[in-house]
Amino acid sequence: MNTSQMSHLVPTRAERFRGGDAVDVAIVGAGAAATLLVTALKQHQPGAAVAVVGTGHIPGRGVAYSTTDAQHRMNVPVRGLSVDADGSDHLPRWLAAHGHPAESGTYLPRATYGAYLADQLAGSGADVVDGLVVAITGDGTTMWRVELADGRAIIARQVVLATGPPPGPGPLDLPEHPRVLADPWAPDLAARAAHAGRVVVLGSGLTMVDVALTATAAGATVEAISRHGWLPTAHPEPRATPRAPFPIPAAPLTAEQLRQLVVDRALAEPAGWAAGMDAARDHANELWALLPADEQAKVLRQMLTAWTIHRHRMSPPVAARLAVLQAANRVRVHSGTVTAVRVIGDEVELSGHRGERWTGGLLVACTGPSADIGRTTDPLLRHLIGTGLAVVGPHRLGLAVDPRGQLVGPDGGARPGLFALGLLRRGTVFETTAIPEIRAQAVALAPLLATAACTPVPGR
Repeated sequence: MNTSQMSHLVPTRAERFRGGDAVDVAIVGAGAAATLLVTALKQHQPGAAVAVVGTGHIPGRGVAYSTTDAQHRMNVPVRGLSVDADGSDHLPRWLAAHGHPAESGTYLPRATYGAYLADQLAGSGADVVDGLVVAITGDGTTMWRVELADGRAIIARQVVLATGPPPGPGPLDLPEHPRVLADPWAPDLAARAAHAGRVVVLGSGLTMVDVALTATAAGATVEAISRHGWLPTAHPEPRATPRAPFPIPAAPLTAEQLRQLVVDRALAEPAGWAAGMDAARDHANELWALLPADEQAKVLRQMLTAWTIHRHRMSPPVAARLAVLQAANRVRVHSGTVTAVRVIGDEVELSGHRGERWTGGLLVACTGPSADIGRTTDPLLRHLIGTGLAVVGPHRLGLAVDPRGQLVGPDGGARPGLFALGLLRRGTVFETTAIPEIRAQAVALAPLLATAACTPVPGR
């Protein structure tokens, strides 16, 4: 590495402690996925030099856990959320020590869980760098160069992309206007909802529910619109553990066979349908791998919404509050396909494909991540795809990765030392968004990274 390269390197603590010119692992993204990976790395290679690079949110929290609204709750209870994967009581002990004692079945405010994650990352020994990564260069034979928008760079043996949902266009073109909010997590949502009086929301999933809680607490009413008009189901109270094993077929499946298998298993589960769905979730990626690509596409087209509302459920306190709001007509949910959005004076007007018309003082988009990663606006992902370091993966939902999460190039070969974690694996795997799944990925990935961290760098 020459002097001009070294002059722009981020002077991380890890580099200074090691007295070298590189970190062992650079993690792009500073949210929950990065925190889970750092925790797993500490267990496998405590001395590894790790740099975590992210921007825009308190490190450790990411988008999902940066909310300050106490009404926003986790939809997984305390017992499933510790950063350690060994079933320890790490989170309950942290909660008690920080004045938040909770039972194992409690559904925490997301802000509290965000504080837990932030504390774990801050105490991990990893160097946290505030910056936007715009490019990664190298061929993986020795080092990767992680380039930041401000001209700095980090040199790393291995790089893990843990950026969360890739930004990109949604299913509908929205006008750029102060009365149209593309970011449902905007910190001024409550103030804007109070000013608007009536809020129209595109989507009726869990994000809509959070927006509705914030908006109604600010005095607004909410009209939510989605294709089916379905709300997420609620976790039963108390939440039961599956009792019967889930049958995994030996042969490839069709989409219809998979649907029938999941339905039959849920209905037959002695602990109730919700526990049966939890059993299906535990094996979702195994089942996904049994589907040929065309059958996977059918699942995404025909069954994804039904799976989502039964799998991604509301916590009981949130479901109870939403029911009260619906009974008071402060939250109403409509089925319909919005075909056009325009702003007329102080109102946003939405037109439906059957001639419906909805209006409000504020429109909030809650349609989820872009359905096509190839259209992402993220500069790093655009760079990786454009240079051939990465390719768009199955169904265009994420990046192409091998079974270990290593990126795959246009030639089908793996990119040594360049990995994806979490949502960027969508398509290759089916369930890759929640804490339990990402934690399992981090635990599997950490030994691979730790082994490389112990390998001497040529020339050092």
